[in-house]
Amino acid sequence: IDSSHSGTPVPEDRSWHTILLMGLREGSNFVGQGGVPPLDTAGSYFALDITQPDELVGEGSGGVGPPPGPGTFNAPKCLNASGDSSCGRDAADGAVRSRQPARAWPTVLWEIVDTGDKDVAPSPGAGYPDMGETWSKPAIGRVKLCTANCGNTTSPLPVTEDRYVAIFGGGFDRQRLNRRGNWIYMVDVETGRTLYRANSSCGSNAAAGCSPVFFASIPSEPAALDVNEDGYLDFAYVGDLRGRLWRIDLTDLRLLASPSSGRFDNQLDLATGSGRPFLVFEAPQPVAPATQPYYPIYYRPTAISLGFDSSNRPAIGLAFGSGDRDDIIASAEPQSISFNQRFYFVADVGNDTTRTEVDL
Repeated sequence: IDSSHSGTPVPEDRSWHTILLMGLREGSNFVGQGGVPPLDTAGSYFALDITQPDELVGEGSGGVGPPPGPGTFNAPKCLNASGDSSCGRDAADGAVRSRQPARAWPTVLWEIVDTGDKDVAPSPGAGYPDMGETWSKPAIGRVKLCTANCGNTTSPLPVTEDRYVAIFGGGFDRQRLNRRGNWIYMVDVETGRTLYRANSSCGSNAAAGCSPVFFASIPSEPAALDVNEDGYLDFAYVGDLRGRLWRIDLTDLRLLASPSSGRFDNQLDLATGSGRPFLVFEAPQPVAPATQPYYPIYYRPTAISLGFDSSNRPAIGLAFGSGDRDDIIASAEPQSISFNQRFYFVADVGNDTTRTEVDL
């Protein structure tokens, strides 16, 4: 990455870095504690550059010498830029970064807080901030992004570039109404800008000829898979709080001809390329006017290779459980203690129709 770009990364300034990504989970404000209606939870994700390891003060000159003995507690040297000249970026990156001011390690690369509302009716999220409590652990990997001549099999051939991305769900809705966090995001690790986001089976919102099935809140970590071991992510699977498992095809990602400049806007062409979410599995849904039972998914599905079919398409087994992680003792939903949760194993063999529990 170019860790010191001024808005647009410079390829010649890129170097290898070690990055830590984290959300706040319940460390943000709960709904109702601040802001103006409709209140958001101020959840965020942030990236820290932790490339240069700190040596402990007391290890000896230049870190040479025996480590501290048992019971000895020493602070890292690089807690601030003035503590030691070896702590700045100049020392770590050499001449490439000589034009940049020295900064302490670790360095905050970016932080994102999405309090916007890109839902449109009839999405239950319309009128509410999109990002909830940031529970979803980011899945990290590399994707191939087509920027020109996409889909061509003859000259001019497609132009592609690599992007390292973090894929995560929109989070948890503290009001438990699936109006916040009902999105999935794919963020460029280098810039902190959203490459992809979707909230339904139609992509970002309803598309021509598609009646969308909208996501519920997604506090779960996605399972991001490289099925052919070429170094690029091929599929992402994630569950939502209505017991539904979604598949996102990452094999043919195409940049829009005129992508929006908004930080949280989708940048991908979901009409001609891949990326439109597909509902692989749906647990039983309550029949109105009932609101229970639901079979919420809070954890990453475990993916298992089942081989390949005659078209060389991967068959993937997905194992996951349901249960109310946020309300284990049923204090918020007392009736939930009266019905059993489930453990599922679903085979995705290029499914093009949604499986439900009665199909198993």
